[in-house]
Amino acid sequence: MKSKNIIKIIIVTVLLVVITGSAAAQNLLVDTPVSLGDPGFSLAYTGSVGVVDQPYVFSNDHLNSPEGLFADSDKALYIAEREGARIIKFNAAGDYEMSFGVVGRPYHHDIFLNQPSNVIVDASDNVWVVYRSAIKKYTGDGNFLQTYPEDAPWEEGSADNRFSDPYELAFSNDAKQVFVSDSNNHRVQIFAFNEDGVPGNEDDDKMYYTGTIDASHANIPGNGLESPKGLAVDSSGNLYIADFLNQRILSCAYNGGTSEWDCSVFFGETDVEGTDLTHLRYAPDIFIDASDQVFIADGGNSRVLKCTTAGNDCALFAGVTDEPGVDNGHFSFISAVTTDVDGNVYVSDNTNKRVQMFNSSGVYQKTYGELNVPYLVDDERLNQPRGVAADTDGSYYVVEYKGLRLIKYDAHGNQLWTVGEAGVFGADNTHFGAFFGGLEGNPAVDANHKVYVADTANNRIQVFNADGTFSQSFGEYGGGTNQFDCPSSVAISPVNEDIYVADSCNQRVQVFTKNLIYRLTLGILREPGNDNLHFDNPVSVAIDHLGYVYVGDLTNTRVQRCTINVGTYNCTTFIGAPRDQYDSQFGKVAPRSLAVDPQGRLYVADEWGGRVQVFDSNAAFLTSIGGGEGGQNTSQFSNPGGVALDQDGNLYVSDVMNYRVQKFAPGVPNWQQVNINGFGNQRSNEVTALTVFGDDLYAAMFDFKNGAQLWRQTADNQWSLVVPDGFGERNNTAVLSMVTFKGKLYAGTLNQTANESISDAGQIWRSSTGDADDWDRVVTQGFGQPGNFSIYRLAVLGDYIYAVTFNPNSGTELWRSDTGNAGDWDAVMTGGFGHPECYFINSLVEFNGAYYASTDGFGMWSSTTGASGSWDPMDTPAGWGGSLQRYQDYLYMSINHSEGPDEPVTIHMWRCQDCDGSDWEQIDGSFDNNKNSNGSLEVYRNGLYLFSQDDMKGLQIRKTTNGADWEDVSLEGFGDSQNRAFNWWNSWDRDQYNESRNLSSTRDEAVTVFADRLYVGTINYNNGGEIWASDFDTRVFLPLLIR
Repeated sequence: MKSKNIIKIIIVTVLLVVITGSAAAQNLLVDTPVSLGDPGFSLAYTGSVGVVDQPYVFSNDHLNSPEGLFADSDKALYIAEREGARIIKFNAAGDYEMSFGVVGRPYHHDIFLNQPSNVIVDASDNVWVVYRSAIKKYTGDGNFLQTYPEDAPWEEGSADNRFSDPYELAFSNDAKQVFVSDSNNHRVQIFAFNEDGVPGNEDDDKMYYTGTIDASHANIPGNGLESPKGLAVDSSGNLYIADFLNQRILSCAYNGGTSEWDCSVFFGETDVEGTDLTHLRYAPDIFIDASDQVFIADGGNSRVLKCTTAGNDCALFAGVTDEPGVDNGHFSFISAVTTDVDGNVYVSDNTNKRVQMFNSSGVYQKTYGELNVPYLVDDERLNQPRGVAADTDGSYYVVEYKGLRLIKYDAHGNQLWTVGEAGVFGADNTHFGAFFGGLEGNPAVDANHKVYVADTANNRIQVFNADGTFSQSFGEYGGGTNQFDCPSSVAISPVNEDIYVADSCNQRVQVFTKNLIYRLTLGILREPGNDNLHFDNPVSVAIDHLGYVYVGDLTNTRVQRCTINVGTYNCTTFIGAPRDQYDSQFGKVAPRSLAVDPQGRLYVADEWGGRVQVFDSNAAFLTSIGGGEGGQNTSQFSNPGGVALDQDGNLYVSDVMNYRVQKFAPGVPNWQQVNINGFGNQRSNEVTALTVFGDDLYAAMFDFKNGAQLWRQTADNQWSLVVPDGFGERNNTAVLSMVTFKGKLYAGTLNQTANESISDAGQIWRSSTGDADDWDRVVTQGFGQPGNFSIYRLAVLGDYIYAVTFNPNSGTELWRSDTGNAGDWDAVMTGGFGHPECYFINSLVEFNGAYYASTDGFGMWSSTTGASGSWDPMDTPAGWGGSLQRYQDYLYMSINHSEGPDEPVTIHMWRCQDCDGSDWEQIDGSFDNNKNSNGSLEVYRNGLYLFSQDDMKGLQIRKTTNGADWEDVSLEGFGDSQNRAFNWWNSWDRDQYNESRNLSSTRDEAVTVFADRLYVGTINYNNGGEIWASDFDTRVFLPLLIR
């Protein structure tokens, strides 16, 4: 079992890579679905606005769209805060007691709730929550118990074990059945709990499906249910359903003779809304108390009705019919009603952001929440920023989807002003959005510094002056010219100042002159399609300096490039692939937002890929940031929404579900990326080794699917692929080490099969020229030992080439040869220097006439000859070893150190001169080692360079010229936190080590010097391995060159 884990670790952590070069050569990669541009363009993180995980200030005194209500037997009130993504519990005195979920963060994981609509407490004090697509159950003190469905609860569906926008849950009187209103599926689902005798059910608390109430499975007047919401059960066991869109309340009884439910209209008239005491207008909830008194939340009429179960004597209980208001006698839209054991009635006044309490006579008692203030705001936090735009003066604008605001920042990220009321929708000139949606895409700024905002839910474009004052509005709902249906974004042409509106639900882009005169339409009105005349959900648009129009055709997963002639247009696919072919490879896009720079580079916010991809004007891929499953570190995204560029080429990305906007600058000071990410293959995500052979640089890339690749860069910076497929064996997934010995290039491999078992163990290949057809295998099957999973390191010491194996079964082995020929290798050491759990040797060097080997936590060993039996343990401070490097008459060593499995990993630096075990000197120097691990070393020019890993910020590079004082010489991760150094410790099962063991795993194979530049390869799991070369002689920021 241990060996399998180790194999997985090697797969996941195979090392760094360095790259440059010719686009034509890089396009040789078979798996590359997109053409590749010239390397050298990169984006580096420089800052952000917003606070990760905090859409707004936490408060217990505000309610963000209160929906469902429940009062338990102790008179504690539970409120489902739909947009606040939590359930809030207040005690009988009205004081806050606790909450479920995380404020403002709508996710599906155990501690999160995505738009909870209702809550109920069972007889065992368990709390049941209905939310976006599932049901969750908690203990009374907030411990998560279960989700239904358990499998992928975030997926909506129409199967018997799936929901689509469920609204409320109710228990039968004997608590043996559960009723769930499955609104968008127009049905009520019935469940029971597992009991003895139910096949396959072992847990008595788990729900299982038993039946459905809908037009096909019950006797229902009319055409069945239309968006059923509220549910209640009376003392006779009858089920009441708030049949929302049918404007009625149904009473249903189970017929044992037919095994069906018989339903009749209890209140209202089917499909007829009204304001008298016999009609309803969109009533979402019903509650029946212990005395069978019925309370109806008649939302659209802004009132609560009180009836008896006999269906008569219905009267107005609270509110004023059809008269919304904000005082204590009025409601706006009511979403729920409930009572407590004392007969007090609680009303969820959703739109007014409050819950009102009345006594049993309908007299107002108190308010939970603050009128029309769903949450507190400050100058730091953003509530789902969806769009961004930059002005020529350095300022920029952000629009919030949930926050419903337009916010202006200066060039330094200081908030200047806002338009809109946080979390409050409206259709006047100072509000945005409606109850069903907010601001969905990029605004645009014209030459007069006016900002144009697509007010999506209100089907209009709002225009504001540079100081935030209202200028004008245009558009209304419809399909005509100057009419819109959910417009998502706006763009302005740099050529003629025409205004482009992505009229998404109308499946078109409308074009207006700068004076708002209609000019042209791209697309066919309300007719989605995938040919070049049609769009399917065009959500974004951008125009370059040549007048080309780029349309983000989201559902078609493509970007269309269009030209406009007099009254006509012509579009072709610029980048993308059919929807069913979308994956994480470069060139596949789900274009939520677009931006284009003066050089014609197109920036695509790839929503499904969680990344931004950049293409040149010929649709050749240049670079990407973000990707994978996302994250909260810098350069990671959780649903990238908008992209925009300022005058200096800085890129702004609205990171929607991280509640921030990140800023990136083009280029990295003193460094240049010399390859396209992963050489165009996102799966080639690790540069495992770099070396110089002859006059060329060689880079090894990990590729689990096709086999390791070797790329060669010549002195003129041209790359060519010399080994595409693991030397003809796809199971050779990585080359972990390369070295030159007696005029030949040697490469050691990791060999593994698709099921992660080893097929042929580690191999060594060699070549006289490095050419594709000039490689011979000189070592196979791990020197005849299948446990030697890989050739972990190669080194030349004296007249011999040495090979280190990775062996988790019986311990690392050390072999050598004076010829390198097949069959001419001798074992110098086996069994991990007598320690079977010593799996590898980190470093092998020659210093002052002796050879030194540092291991993965079993000390250092030395030899004067390197021969078998000549290796002796050294007296070291803590019995460890790390990366070794000769520098200024010292032998330097960096190690990873941890006091135990739960302690952080840090770097410690040591050096010696005699190196007899008596003169080790700790010289940690002036850098903070508490957040770092790895610690590879390399000498370049007059300095010693340390390469380390910060798990939050990425690869770090520091330099010293005296061994004690260190300076940073690069941006962390080259501006991308996902650019990482090799870090064995964090990939390992740390529980297998005792607390006193100091583990070190350092790999310096992906660092080298070539053509008087320092080359560094990275691991980047989401964007492909990158190779960077130093440019210390220039010392200038690329943005200055652009200006």
